[in-house]
Amino acid sequence: MTKKTKNLEYYASLFCQVKRGQISGSKYKEYSPYKPIFLLSIIELIENQQISENKINIRGSEYVELKEIFKRYQSILGGEFKYKKYAFHQPFENLINDKNKDTGEQFWHLKLKQESPKIEEIKDAEGRNRIKTEAKLKQLVEYGRFDDELWEILQDTQSRNYLVNVLMDTFFSDETNSQIDDTLNTFDLDAQKQNQEVTEPKNSDKQYSKRKYVVRDSLFRRSIIHIYEYQCAVCRLNLNIKPVDIRSYINIVDAAHIKPLSISYNNQLSNGISLCKNHHWAFDNGCFGIDDKNYSIVVSNKFSEECLTTVESLKIIPMKSYHGQ
Repeated sequence: MTKKTKNLEYYASLFCQVKRGQISGSKYKEYSPYKPIFLLSIIELIENQQISENKINIRGSEYVELKEIFKRYQSILGGEFKYKKYAFHQPFENLINDKNKDTGEQFWHLKLKQESPKIEEIKDAEGRNRIKTEAKLKQLVEYGRFDDELWEILQDTQSRNYLVNVLMDTFFSDETNSQIDDTLNTFDLDAQKQNQEVTEPKNSDKQYSKRKYVVRDSLFRRSIIHIYEYQCAVCRLNLNIKPVDIRSYINIVDAAHIKPLSISYNNQLSNGISLCKNHHWAFDNGCFGIDDKNYSIVVSNKFSEECLTTVESLKIIPMKSYHGQ
């Protein structure tokens, strides 16, 4: 049997194939979102540097933090499970059953306490769920961890974002734009509770807003590029790639905030624009802006633009040609 390379695509394929339970008696075949939400929650812990080693210690502060993130995301993305009692212990244990179909290798591992029985010997009275309660989880398990290879991949920002988008597009793609707009606003509850003007947040709100939310960012990006039909709003470039074994496409366009999030604290979809990599860079670096009265492109005169060959031969449109469009 050929051993597969454990790279980004390998784990993306495993992420989008995690097995999920179904609500008993549900005629709509509503599947549990617990495992995808659990993975998103761990990635957010890493994103915010709240976990520094490949270990979620059951007795550690990272466990408490992870549980809180899981609860928040369940309340946002849980569907029929949204208001159910939080079942955080289920994915913590059950994720060990998701394995590569060719090699049988797990990507999530549990370290049991020394006095605990073997994991396959731990069963409930009916012989089903091995660890049925959170109390039992805390009694038997010392910590959970990823593959070392996956942990290293998750240290890279672009890799994290890619895996988040894979999870969101695979398991939570049925959100409507209005639901997403409401969802994005839930991440700014502190400012809303204090009736803050979005342009003049207090210092405490500024610190709160600096926290990164991988679900919010993924929802924002997916919604904006869909609204713009996967095109750059400036040059109309539309390029999509479908990696092998991945259900979703990746796109050349990004979702940019028209008014910077660090200044406006505005995460609403009306503050988003779809831009290709080149024009996103140019926009962020002040080469052009958007006229808020007629939505035309306003190109700065504070940069130089050169090409080593004739523009006509490459069919390149200079940035300054977009002024007024």
